[in-house]
Amino acid sequence: MPEGAVRQIFAVVHGTALLPCDIAPPIPHDPLDTVILVVWYRYEKTAIYSVDIRDKFTDPNKSHWKDESLEGRSHFRMLSEPAMLTIDNVSEMDAGIYRCRVDFRKSPTRNSRLNLTVIVPPQKPVILSEYNEEIEHTGPFYEGDRVKLTCMVSGGRPEPKVRWWRGETVMDTGNEGISGQFTASSSSVKQNEMTIEALGRYDQGAVYTCQASNSNLSAPVSASVTIEMYRKYTH
Repeated sequence: MPEGAVRQIFAVVHGTALLPCDIAPPIPHDPLDTVILVVWYRYEKTAIYSVDIRDKFTDPNKSHWKDESLEGRSHFRMLSEPAMLTIDNVSEMDAGIYRCRVDFRKSPTRNSRLNLTVIVPPQKPVILSEYNEEIEHTGPFYEGDRVKLTCMVSGGRPEPKVRWWRGETVMDTGNEGISGQFTASSSSVKQNEMTIEALGRYDQGAVYTCQASNSNLSAPVSASVTIEMYRKYTH
């Protein structure tokens, strides 16, 4: 990666961020060209972590310095490939641009930049009936009835996608007899309305699930509702 390029790194809130830094000397196998200093910066100017190995007699435990904001939750792993700064219990405040500066005994200083994005999963969805009541079961209905369900999802960064499923099938406007409308009621609450125009016999006991997801790094959150219908008795 060119030195001026910014690498995109993602981590989930409360999880662990892995920030790579190439500390391999430009000239391999040169015993005189070794790493002597690694400094991590945030927003270019603020040093947050350093490893100083210029003095070969320095206690390895004392060669690592870290800012108080990283105390107890970070470590620079020099023996991994590539070397890695780990930050545990990541918060939204940890997001931003990081720069890793590597000084060698002979070769020029190397800088690499990363943009850490912290993903905040959305909250568990809430399913509402057409009367704005939170539900897990709805009905009983007669065959041919119209049913309207509204899914409300709060939070999430980046903005989550909100979808309706029937079993393993995604429900959208392409399904016969199904209509959907996605709206945002506020900047932090997403709303997805689904209308079943006419219930059929196959809808008895059907489970409809509202699922919200904003990253492949975290599991989707979901809520489900079961359709209950009156049974038709035949003589």
